[in-house]
Amino acid sequence: MEHRVDRENQLSLVNWVSEYGMTCSPKYLFGLFGSLFFAAVVISSLLFTPLADKFGRKKVTLCGLAVVSIAQSLMLLSSSKEFSYFLVFMLGISTPMRVFVGYIYAMEFMPLNKTQIVTAVVLGNDGLVLVIASLWFVYVSQDWKTLWLMATILCYLTFFFVCTMPESPKFLVSMGRFEEAR
Repeated sequence: MEHRVDRENQLSLVNWVSEYGMTCSPKYLFGLFGSLFFAAVVISSLLFTPLADKFGRKKVTLCGLAVVSIAQSLMLLSSSKEFSYFLVFMLGISTPMRVFVGYIYAMEFMPLNKTQIVTAVVLGNDGLVLVIASLWFVYVSQDWKTLWLMATILCYLTFFFVCTMPESPKFLVSMGRFEEAR
């Protein structure tokens, strides 16, 4: 049986279900996207976040930003469900490096009396992603790739921005590199 998405219907989305022919797929194939992502987050949290104390916050954050930028770029080009599973896993691998370590990296530049407000703004904006995505699909485009492309561009811009930043002074002090920290 062949099923086609009615592109004229305003409630139709162009998403992985239609792109990978998953209309009648078993539920576990949908769940595999989330399971692979969160399994990778756990693995990466155990393996890569401790490296921030050894090699520096900046290097680990940049590594995570590079992985997410490349994986998201490839996701835009992927026509294979299996390759997309791998890319979702890589997105999960990048998350602790760029989100957890990146947050610590950013906070180490903040004056202590500003960390609470900055944390509220950062986490508040993170929660806005679902709102923005919902509004995007209702008012801008029903194709997931347009929103994904915007997010990917932001990842590249963030990567280049972090490249211009110095290493965390607190990390440098912890490594005994006092002149660099100054």
